[in-house]
This record gives sequence, C-alpha cells and structure tokens, in this order.
Amino acid sequence: MSCSNERLRLRTWGVYSSVAAAGKLMQLSEEDLVNAFGIAGASNNPLYVSRRGEVLMWKGVAHAYATHNAIQACQLARNGMTGPEAIFEGPFGFFEAVSDGEITFPDKANFDNLRIMRTSIKSFACGCYIHSPVTGVLQLIDEHEIDPEAIDSIRIEIFEHAADMLATSNNWATDLNRETADHSIPYTVAVAVLEGEVTLGQYSERYLRSPSVHELMGRIEVEGTPELTDHRSRHPRHIPSITTITVNEEEYKKRIDCPLGHPENPMAEEQIEQKLIENCQRYISDTQIQEVIGVCRSVTELDSLDPIPRPLVI
Repeated sequence: MSCSNERLRLRTWGVYSSVAAAGKLMQLSEEDLVNAFGIAGASNNPLYVSRRGEVLMWKGVAHAYATHNAIQACQLARNGMTGPEAIFEGPFGFFEAVSDGEITFPDKANFDNLRIMRTSIKSFACGCYIHSPVTGVLQLIDEHEIDPEAIDSIRIEIFEHAADMLATSNNWATDLNRETADHSIPYTVAVAVLEGEVTLGQYSERYLRSPSVHELMGRIEVEGTPELTDHRSRHPRHIPSITTITVNEEEYKKRIDCPLGHPENPMAEEQIEQKLIENCQRYISDTQIQEVIGVCRSVTELDSLDPIPRPLVI
C-alpha cells in the first residue's frame, strides 16, 4: 500500500501488512481476512509522535505491538468475530478519517512491484535516514585518511523531512536517552566518526555522556535543502545526503543516495548473517544462531514457517 502523505505511509500500513502476513500464514478464508482487516484497522492507527522530539522506549516496540494486535485480530476473525468490511472506503473509514491523500495498491500480478521486494535492511543501529550521512562521513575518513581530531567541521545536507525529524535543537542535547540518540543525526554522526562504527554499543552510557562525542556534535551542522528534498520527492525510496568534512580549510565531500542495505545497494547474505550473529549472541547460543541461519537458508524448501522461530526460544 502506498499513500501520498509520507508520514501516513511510514506508519499506518503496519497493522494492515501484518494482518495480510499473519492471515496468510494462518490460512484464513477471504471472509475471515476481510473481518481481520476491519477489526485491526478500526482499532490501530499509530501516531507519528512516537518518532518526534524526545524519542522514548515505545518507538522500538510500536510496530511489534501493531503486529501483536494484527495477529489477535486474525484470531478473533477466525473464531467468528466480524469487523467493518469497508474499512478503507466506508463512511469515516481510513480514507476519510486517516488519509489525506490517494492510496493505491500495486498490481498483484506484478511481483517485482510488491513492497517486500524493495525492503531495506539497516547496516547501522540507527534511524534509516541517518544511514546516508553516516556512510558518507565514514567513507570520507577512510578514503582521505582523515584524523577525527583534525576535523574543523562537518556539514550534513539532507532532505527537509529528515532534518525536521532528526536534527531539531534537542538532537544536540548532552543528556540524550538511548532512543533519542539513535534518531539524532549529530549524535550518530559524531560517534561514528570517533568509533568508526555504529552498533548497539555506541548507545551505551559511556558514549551518551562522552565529552568527546558532545564536543564533536558541536562542530556538526545539519540542513534540509531544496535540492535533496526535490530528489527525495522524485525518488521516494532514496535517502539523499551530502556530507562535507572541513580540515584545515580543505573540504572533502561525499553524496550518498542509497546506503548499504538499500534495495539498490543490498547487503550480501554474509553481511546479513553477521548482523544476526552480533544482535543475537547475547541472548541465544551459537548453536541456536546457526540453526536459525540454516533454516532461513532453506526457507523455500519448508512446508511451513514453523521451524523458523523454534531456535529463537530463550
């Protein structure tokens, strides 16, 4: 599903896509699926406020909660609960009460146009819009062997929506919490410069309260520009940014539109597996991790998806 309003497109589709996936796996009938969409849709319209200003813990589980509700809606529908059939076009339905723009659905016969075929996978532990400036700054440092301590300033140009969301005045605060930090362009770029990476570890108290990180944040400027905003409107899947590092009055510039993990610059299978290992090794054993990888590698040969979650039991 796509919508002309970016904020709606980013959030309200979650419960509907989850109903579609859960309902398919539960082998619901068409009638039950219609009821499940109605039940879930009438009860779940996430607000974008969870990703603005001071970002709190709810942001990290918001979509998971929508999926929880979608599964419950499918269970209710399977057991006879009915919901509004015209959830989208009905009076006071989605089109009238939630969406302020046209919503279109891809041709189901055109498999390549399905959104799942254009999925991005994060290569850094931060908001997706920050991946481009982080990629740009790390590539510049590597290519030009820049000493972080010699940097005079860093200028990030990005599309206006990203700047409005991730570079407001509070994103330069020295008392950021973990959730706001990973949605802060200045913090994430600064810690990436100093550490050469952005993993979950870069959001520990050690870095959140680091004077070195705070000092570098003060030398970072972020601006939303008409040029990159226009590019984003013409290529809504791109994440355009221009990073400029100044050292001794010499400028080094890098533009990134599609960082690693973007569908036009996909991660290799080995990189995805390494991300799984790094994020799961504190919770499950190496044996379980390898079982997960093995099952995922053979997913097209499975009769059902039931074997996938079994090795993830803690």
